[in-house]
Amino acid sequence: MPPGPLPRHAARTLKIVIAIGLTAYVLWKTDFSSVVAAAAGADGRPLLVALGLVIVDRILMAWRWIALLDRDAGPLPPSSRLMRIFFVSTFLSIFLPSGLGGDAVRAWSLSRENVQGSRALASVVMDRLLGTISLVLLAAVGLFTAVSVIPVGVLAVAVGAAAAACGAALAVVYSGGLERLLQRASMRLPVRLATPASRMVVALRAYSRRHGALFFVLLGSIAVNIVRVLQVYVLGVALGIEAPFFAYAAFVPLIVLVMQLPITIFGLGTTQLAFWWFFGQVGVAEAEAVALSVLFLGLGLIGALPGGVIYLFNPGRDSAGARVL
Repeated sequence: MPPGPLPRHAARTLKIVIAIGLTAYVLWKTDFSSVVAAAAGADGRPLLVALGLVIVDRILMAWRWIALLDRDAGPLPPSSRLMRIFFVSTFLSIFLPSGLGGDAVRAWSLSRENVQGSRALASVVMDRLLGTISLVLLAAVGLFTAVSVIPVGVLAVAVGAAAAACGAALAVVYSGGLERLLQRASMRLPVRLATPASRMVVALRAYSRRHGALFFVLLGSIAVNIVRVLQVYVLGVALGIEAPFFAYAAFVPLIVLVMQLPITIFGLGTTQLAFWWFFGQVGVAEAEAVALSVLFLGLGLIGALPGGVIYLFNPGRDSAGARVL
């Protein structure tokens, strides 16, 4: 018999080992003391600008998800409660073994507010999908400006990936044929999974009637990732890195995509490796590139702290149980 999937604890341990291994390798190759010296010498004024951009980033991300929730499909909790769910799930995602853990917490928390589980999960899936599409699109556009330092083959792959991502998203939301195919597939699942899977397909397809919402959320997703490019650029200024802006525009969306791969904890290791390799293409010193990655991860942690404060001082335990999908 073929081996089954790794047990959950084994998968978590493997991710921790990969994160430690990749981080240790990058620090060994770049000299840990040089990385520390580069980070310690950062200019404080650009760092304050980067912190302000984190606030903009998180507000846009929260708005993006809330805009995907359709009040016409049923009652929703007040906006203040939705904001709490978003920020707390963002904070808890730091401690979860998968990059999708925060999404799962957000969907579960919303279902506890008497929102049907399939509807809650569909909003999170669409949020993640549109965010990924915006990343791929920005990466493809950015690579056109970096053609002098990136092989043409990589550029072609990026453009192809952008087209494939857009096509897949449109098919999921707008294709009636794919809906029928997925519904038939759900009927073959065990009884306890068939109904939730069927309702999930219906919930996703409901977005095909919300053209305006999807368009503005996609614009919001693009804005979020432009803000992230600016964050890294400002951090680069703080470190004295003299890379051209087009390098940040081309590389940061690709790096964020790498960070989202569920192979380590909180993107540790993969982030350092991605910054090291990409910015090395434009002559950035290895220690400075790794210091840039550490500061960027630090910004992510700071952006999650408001959710931690809310979670600690306003637990908001609810009496309502989660509805069945």
